[in-house]
Amino acid sequence: MNSMMARTLFCLTCVSAFIIITGYKAFGDRRYIVSPSTYSLGGFRLGEEFRPLSRGGRGFKCMPSELWAQLSRCTRERRERERRGSFRVTENVLHSNASGIVYANRFFQPAFWTASEVEEDIDRITKQFNEVPKIQTMPRREGLPDAVMATWGGLKLEPISPESRAMLARGGSPNVGILVDFLGDFTLSVSSGLPVYKIGGTSGAVWIGSYDQSGRGTLRYLIADPEAMDELIQSRSERWTKGERVGRSGWIFSERYSGGHLDQCQVRGDVQAVNGTGAVMTVAILSKGTVAIIVEDDEWKRRIKSDWGWSEGQRFDNVIVTGNEAQAKARGLTMSNLQFAVFLAGDGLPQLRRLVGKEGMSIVVGGLTFKAWNLENFAVALAKLSECSLARN
Repeated sequence: MNSMMARTLFCLTCVSAFIIITGYKAFGDRRYIVSPSTYSLGGFRLGEEFRPLSRGGRGFKCMPSELWAQLSRCTRERRERERRGSFRVTENVLHSNASGIVYANRFFQPAFWTASEVEEDIDRITKQFNEVPKIQTMPRREGLPDAVMATWGGLKLEPISPESRAMLARGGSPNVGILVDFLGDFTLSVSSGLPVYKIGGTSGAVWIGSYDQSGRGTLRYLIADPEAMDELIQSRSERWTKGERVGRSGWIFSERYSGGHLDQCQVRGDVQAVNGTGAVMTVAILSKGTVAIIVEDDEWKRRIKSDWGWSEGQRFDNVIVTGNEAQAKARGLTMSNLQFAVFLAGDGLPQLRRLVGKEGMSIVVGGLTFKAWNLENFAVALAKLSECSLARN
């Protein structure tokens, strides 16, 4: 692979860190610990905050993850060119307010290789990590390219079940976690009798390169912390249900159980902010019928930090929520990662229904206004949320 593309992909460092991030009430009060030995891919490092306003984060489109209800999935795609031809780069990041980045991935198609570049790329990473990788070569198949897979760190490659292979063969997704294969094509791998793995274990990195006789193939590089991802969705004291899409609305519904008891229901989805940018809104029912609205908006983050100087954990008693020619008083809280939470006490869900109309809904606090416009399908999400037993308590 050419040196420019290699530098773009393999800006990798292995650093020591011990990061403890506390989640607030709307997302849980327990602490999540990211492994002290973390890996990075370009500007993304496991355990660190994903910054969509930074240079490395621009151009990503984010939405709630369907597999992990507490994670956001951000994707960016671009086309580039080098002397051997043009290629597409697809990037994916999974992150959360509680854990930071838990997965980052880059996929190059096609990738261009010379006879020595595969070995050179693996050697480069090995020297940076000062760690001998585990290397597998793909079983030979007539008509298919050769391929190599290298892993570093505590990642384990676990063969998926026959049921999951059957799902992939039909072109579906088994929804069992992060999958890897030699070819970058799960359906082709299954039909060719080649292995497909689920990533488990602790933090680490995987490099996969395929190449045919002409030097064309694919390249995938990823870093992941499966342990942190599992910690987010299930622990001894807390468990989130798998995210469920609400009809065709685009909203994701999930429930949280603590100590075996339901203590939170939520819907999460994309909305259009007044400034024209995309935002993510979470609406959660907490104990005693309190409703929390959590806003994740890049422009709000910038203004909260730069223009207003608000700090994490700052509380507000003068929040006004308006919409549909009605308004309600609420409390506010600046959360970790500069998300903003609004709490409607008591009959929170009926209040929210009265406030949501075709013209959107606004949140006003301290001179700062957030308005969500495209809420046409929000009524469907609220109907699903009203089925939660907490809404009837």
